[in-house]
Amino acid sequence: MHYLKYLGVMACLLFFTGCFEVLEQIQLDKKGKGTYTVGMDLSSMLEDPMMKQLLLEGVKKDGPQLLDKAGKLEMDSVMYFKNDEGFVKPEGHDKVWETAKVEMLMSESKSKMTMNLTFDFDNVGDIKHFYSELQNKGGQAAGLANMGMLPIGNFSFKKKLLTRLPTPKGEPLFDPEDQNIQMMRMMFTGATYTTQYNFPGKVKSVSMPGAVVDKKTVKVTVPILDMLDQKAELAGEIKFKNR
Repeated sequence: MHYLKYLGVMACLLFFTGCFEVLEQIQLDKKGKGTYTVGMDLSSMLEDPMMKQLLLEGVKKDGPQLLDKAGKLEMDSVMYFKNDEGFVKPEGHDKVWETAKVEMLMSESKSKMTMNLTFDFDNVGDIKHFYSELQNKGGQAAGLANMGMLPIGNFSFKKKLLTRLPTPKGEPLFDPEDQNIQMMRMMFTGATYTTQYNFPGKVKSVSMPGAVVDKKTVKVTVPILDMLDQKAELAGEIKFKNR
């Protein structure tokens, strides 16, 4: 299954419910190298009979390959971008494209539905490069990124200092008078987007609004609706010790 279809199917699923969480994680070492992961947890959909039925109807229409022979939603898959026959590796940033993978678990029996996108990087600037390439592919995956469900993080790193740069604000993403958009907004009420930063040493200071610090970890959580409205304040600096 083409990696963009993985993301496209997830994009379709998001429109069935607001009961989900997006967790973005950055694991950083003292040299600025690390691992980036963004994941979505939609397990609550399988606990609500009505939402589960809507989900299964959507999967049958847009992603029938996710069903087993008995018509049950049972899929546990890992796919590396580099192994996708339809993938053309971009120039440069080799570590990103060698390690980039999508992990998807959809299980009625376990009441679990999660997706994680992960890659290693040599420089935090590789994160922006990855999402720029994803957007260039177009289609549903690019739409997912444009909507803020997948972040376009722009980071810089200097010794013991990680900076998340502001994301330029463009035109409003949606027509506020559109009834379908209003319904979607109601469904997304309560959905959250959390970024978790993990460092090799204790955090010294943070300038990000609403940040919660726990020794070597920083968490910032905002409503998904703030992401859609381009009101989320994610930019700022984190100073940390190397050990």
